[in-house]
Amino acid sequence: MLTKVIILIFLFIMVPLMMVIFALWMNDLPWAKAPGFKTRLAKYTTENIASTSFDTNYPELNIRQYTLPEEQLQSHVIRAVNELGWELIQTFNDGKTVNAVVTTKLLRFKDDVMIKLEKKDNAILVNLKSASRVGKGDLGANTRHIINFYEILERKINPSSL
Repeated sequence: MLTKVIILIFLFIMVPLMMVIFALWMNDLPWAKAPGFKTRLAKYTTENIASTSFDTNYPELNIRQYTLPEEQLQSHVIRAVNELGWELIQTFNDGKTVNAVVTTKLLRFKDDVMIKLEKKDNAILVNLKSASRVGKGDLGANTRHIINFYEILERKINPSSL
Protein backbone atom coordinates (compact mmCIF):
# COMPACT_ATOMS: atom_id res chain seq x y z
CA MET A 1 0.00 0.00 0.00
CA LEU A 2 2.79 2.44 0.91
CA THR A 3 4.52 1.69 -2.38
CA LYS A 4 1.37 2.67 -4.30
CA VAL A 5 1.10 5.94 -2.35
CA ILE A 6 4.73 6.76 -3.10
CA ILE A 7 4.23 6.01 -6.79
CA LEU A 8 1.10 8.20 -6.90
CA ILE A 9 2.89 11.05 -5.15
CA PHE A 10 5.72 10.75 -7.65
CA LEU A 11 3.38 10.69 -10.64
CA PHE A 12 1.05 13.49 -9.57
CA ILE A 13 3.47 15.83 -7.82
CA MET A 14 7.05 15.17 -8.81
CA VAL A 15 6.58 14.63 -12.55
CA PRO A 16 4.58 17.87 -13.09
CA LEU A 17 6.98 19.76 -10.84
CA MET A 18 9.96 18.49 -12.83
CA MET A 19 8.22 19.50 -16.08
CA VAL A 20 7.67 23.04 -14.75
CA ILE A 21 11.29 23.33 -13.64
CA PHE A 22 12.48 21.98 -16.99
CA ALA A 23 10.29 24.47 -18.92
CA LEU A 24 11.54 27.38 -16.82
CA TRP A 25 15.11 26.26 -17.43
CA MET A 26 14.52 25.73 -21.17
CA ASN A 27 13.14 29.26 -21.62
CA ASP A 28 16.53 30.62 -20.50
CA LEU A 29 15.11 33.66 -18.74
CA PRO A 30 17.07 36.59 -17.24
CA TRP A 31 16.55 35.51 -13.63
CA ALA A 32 19.28 37.72 -12.17
CA LYS A 33 17.97 40.96 -13.69
CA ALA A 34 15.48 43.33 -12.08
CA PRO A 35 12.92 42.91 -10.61
CA GLY A 36 14.56 39.76 -9.20
CA PHE A 37 14.10 36.01 -9.04
CA LYS A 38 11.11 35.90 -6.70
CA THR A 39 9.06 38.46 -8.67
CA ARG A 40 9.93 36.81 -11.97
CA LEU A 41 8.99 33.35 -10.70
CA ALA A 42 5.62 34.67 -9.53
CA LYS A 43 4.99 36.33 -12.91
CA TYR A 44 6.03 33.34 -15.01
CA THR A 45 3.85 30.93 -13.03
CA THR A 46 0.72 33.10 -12.78
CA GLU A 47 0.58 35.17 -15.98
CA ASN A 48 0.31 33.98 -19.56
CA ILE A 49 0.90 37.29 -21.36
CA ALA A 50 4.05 39.33 -21.90
CA SER A 51 4.05 42.71 -23.59
CA THR A 52 6.49 45.51 -24.14
CA SER A 53 6.05 48.98 -22.67
CA PHE A 54 8.01 52.06 -21.66
CA ASP A 55 7.26 51.66 -17.96
CA THR A 56 7.98 47.97 -17.41
CA ASN A 57 9.98 46.60 -14.50
CA TYR A 58 11.43 43.95 -16.83
CA PRO A 59 14.32 45.43 -18.91
CA GLU A 60 13.92 42.88 -21.72
CA LEU A 61 10.32 44.08 -22.22
CA ASN A 62 11.20 47.71 -22.95
CA ILE A 63 9.81 48.92 -26.29
CA ARG A 64 12.59 49.24 -28.83
CA GLN A 65 12.79 52.07 -31.33
CA TYR A 66 14.67 52.29 -34.61
CA THR A 67 15.51 55.03 -37.09
CA LEU A 68 15.44 52.89 -40.23
CA PRO A 69 13.15 53.69 -43.15
CA GLU A 70 9.73 52.18 -42.44
CA GLU A 71 9.72 49.77 -45.40
CA GLN A 72 13.15 48.44 -44.45
CA LEU A 73 12.11 47.87 -40.83
CA GLN A 74 8.91 46.12 -41.98
CA SER A 75 11.01 43.81 -44.13
CA HIS A 76 13.32 43.01 -41.20
CA VAL A 77 10.30 42.27 -38.98
CA ILE A 78 8.85 39.78 -41.50
CA ARG A 79 12.24 38.14 -42.01
CA ALA A 80 12.73 37.84 -38.23
CA VAL A 81 9.32 36.15 -37.87
CA ASN A 82 10.24 33.71 -40.64
CA GLU A 83 13.71 33.01 -39.22
CA LEU A 84 12.20 32.21 -35.83
CA GLY A 85 9.95 29.65 -37.52
CA TRP A 86 6.79 31.40 -36.39
CA GLU A 87 3.66 31.02 -38.47
CA LEU A 88 2.89 34.37 -40.08
CA ILE A 89 -0.89 34.78 -39.87
CA GLN A 90 -1.45 38.20 -41.38
CA THR A 91 -0.24 41.74 -41.68
CA PHE A 92 -2.43 44.83 -41.40
CA ASN A 93 -2.12 48.53 -42.18
CA ASP A 94 0.61 48.22 -44.81
CA GLY A 95 2.77 45.97 -42.60
CA LYS A 96 2.49 48.06 -39.44
CA THR A 97 0.85 45.22 -37.50
CA VAL A 98 1.94 41.60 -37.84
CA ASN A 99 0.22 38.61 -36.24
CA ALA A 100 2.07 35.33 -35.82
CA VAL A 101 1.66 32.05 -33.96
CA VAL A 102 4.48 30.40 -32.04
CA THR A 103 4.35 26.72 -31.12
CA THR A 104 6.19 26.07 -27.85
CA LYS A 105 8.91 23.43 -27.91
CA LEU A 106 8.04 21.44 -24.80
CA LEU A 107 4.28 20.84 -24.90
CA ARG A 108 3.48 22.26 -28.37
CA PHE A 109 1.13 24.99 -27.04
CA LYS A 110 0.17 27.80 -29.41
CA ASP A 111 1.01 31.37 -28.43
CA ASP A 112 -0.22 34.43 -30.34
CA VAL A 113 2.26 37.22 -31.03
CA MET A 114 1.33 40.70 -32.24
CA ILE A 115 4.05 43.03 -33.49
CA LYS A 116 3.04 46.65 -33.96
CA LEU A 117 5.12 49.34 -35.65
CA GLU A 118 4.30 52.91 -34.71
CA LYS A 119 5.93 56.12 -35.92
CA LYS A 120 6.99 58.50 -33.18
CA ASP A 121 9.01 61.60 -34.01
CA ASN A 122 11.99 60.42 -36.10
CA ALA A 123 11.81 56.82 -34.95
CA ILE A 124 9.62 53.76 -35.32
CA LEU A 125 8.56 51.93 -32.17
CA VAL A 126 8.43 48.13 -32.29
CA ASN A 127 5.89 47.00 -29.70
CA LEU A 128 5.14 43.32 -29.01
CA LYS A 129 2.53 41.33 -27.17
CA SER A 130 2.74 37.57 -26.78
CA ALA A 131 -0.12 35.63 -25.19
CA SER A 132 -0.70 31.96 -24.52
CA ARG A 133 -4.02 30.55 -25.68
CA VAL A 134 -4.33 28.25 -22.67
CA GLY A 135 -3.04 28.06 -19.15
CA LYS A 136 -2.73 30.35 -16.18
CA GLY A 137 1.05 30.76 -16.32
CA ASP A 138 3.32 30.55 -19.35
CA LEU A 139 6.54 29.59 -17.50
CA GLY A 140 8.21 32.55 -19.21
CA ALA A 141 7.55 31.37 -22.76
CA ASN A 142 5.98 34.65 -23.88
CA THR A 143 8.84 36.68 -22.46
CA ARG A 144 11.24 34.36 -24.27
CA HIS A 145 9.35 34.94 -27.57
CA ILE A 146 9.84 38.69 -27.20
CA ILE A 147 13.52 38.33 -26.28
CA ASN A 148 14.10 36.01 -29.27
CA PHE A 149 12.31 38.37 -31.65
CA TYR A 150 14.29 41.43 -30.57
CA GLU A 151 17.58 39.49 -30.76
CA ILE A 152 16.89 38.38 -34.34
CA LEU A 153 15.61 41.83 -35.35
CA GLU A 154 18.73 43.48 -33.91
CA ARG A 155 20.91 41.02 -35.83
CA LYS A 156 19.05 41.82 -39.07
CA ILE A 157 19.37 45.58 -38.52
CA ASN A 158 23.03 45.48 -37.38
CA PRO A 159 24.58 42.34 -38.87
CA SER A 160 28.12 43.56 -38.10
CA SER A 161 27.39 43.97 -34.37
CA LEU A 162 27.83 40.26 -33.63
